[in-house]
Amino acid sequence: MSDPWVSRVHAMTGFRLRVTFKDHTQKTVDLEPYLYGPVFGPLRNQSRFSKVRVNHEFGCVEWANGADLS
Repeated sequence: MSDPWVSRVHAMTGFRLRVTFKDHTQKTVDLEPYLYGPVFGPLRNQSRFSKVRVNHEFGCVEWANGADLS
């Protein structure tokens, strides 16, 4: 099995992400319990959290502040 590769991501209310993978499967992930510390803590601001994007070079989810999920 190959590594998961994120093709799309959409921020939802309540610090959840709707993630679409290259094989077209979709998952909803609740990240609220993990948003703490110097990198992920600032994402508790819904406006910052909603600016999530896909890093197409690595196929992962990331934010402008350097936080990423691979």
